[in-house]
Amino acid sequence: MAPFLAAGEKMTDEEYDAWYDQHSIDMTNVEGLEVVVDISKLGWLRHAMGEEGGSALFSVPEGYEAYGRILFPFEKGEFNPDEPGSYIYHYRSWAEVALSNNKTPHSLMQSVAISTESDGRPQSGGTNSTFEATLIAELSKFTSTPSEVTFVYWNGYGNINEKTSERLPLLELPQGRQCYVLTGDSGRFIRPPLRIQLCVPEDRAWCYGSDTDLDYAYLACSQACLDALCQNESIEIYQIDPGE
Repeated sequence: MAPFLAAGEKMTDEEYDAWYDQHSIDMTNVEGLEVVVDISKLGWLRHAMGEEGGSALFSVPEGYEAYGRILFPFEKGEFNPDEPGSYIYHYRSWAEVALSNNKTPHSLMQSVAISTESDGRPQSGGTNSTFEATLIAELSKFTSTPSEVTFVYWNGYGNINEKTSERLPLLELPQGRQCYVLTGDSGRFIRPPLRIQLCVPEDRAWCYGSDTDLDYAYLACSQACLDALCQNESIEIYQIDPGE
C-alpha cells in the first residue's frame, strides 16, 4: 500500500515510484561494495554447508579448525529524560542476562530460555553498540585479504528495490535462501545496508554466518582466531562442536 502524503491523500503511481526509489536499497549501487557477477566461484560454499538445520554447518562451511557461536548482545532502550523522543540504549551479554534470571550460561543457551520481556532482545548492532566494529576489527587481523571480502545478503528483505536488483545473479544457500553477492573491504561489515547472511574473505581464512531468524551467528576459523575472540571482553563467543 502506498504511503499517504502530508495532506492525507494517497500518492499517485508516479509519486509512489519516486518515494520507493528513495527509500529502498538498490543492490547494484551499494556504497563501497561491488556486485559479484560470476557467482560460480562460490560453489564451494554450497557444497561445504549442511542441508539440515540445527547445527553450525547449516550456516558456515565444514573443514575449519575451530567453530564458535557468537551471541548478539541484549539491547534495551529507555526514554531519555534529557531529550524527549529519544532513547538511551543499554547492552548486556547473554551470560549477564542468564545469571540475573538464575539461569546457567552455556554455549548452546537460547535467548528465550534465559530472559524475560524486561531484558530486551539480542541485536546484531545498535546505536551505541561497539559489537560489530570490534568483531570485524578482530577478524581482519586473521586474513591476508581484508580488502577482498565477499558479503552475502538474503534477497527476501522488504526494503530491497526489486526493480533495480532483479537482474542480479543469486546464490542459493542450503537454508533455501537466495542471496545477492557483493564484495569489498572488511570494514563494510559494520552497519551494512542489510543484515549479513554470510561473510568470507578471499583467502577463506574464516567464515561468518547467520540468518534473519537467528539472534546469534556462527564463525568457522582457525583456533588462534577463535582464542583471540574469546579473550575479547566486548565479544561473547563460545567454542562449539560444529555438529552440535
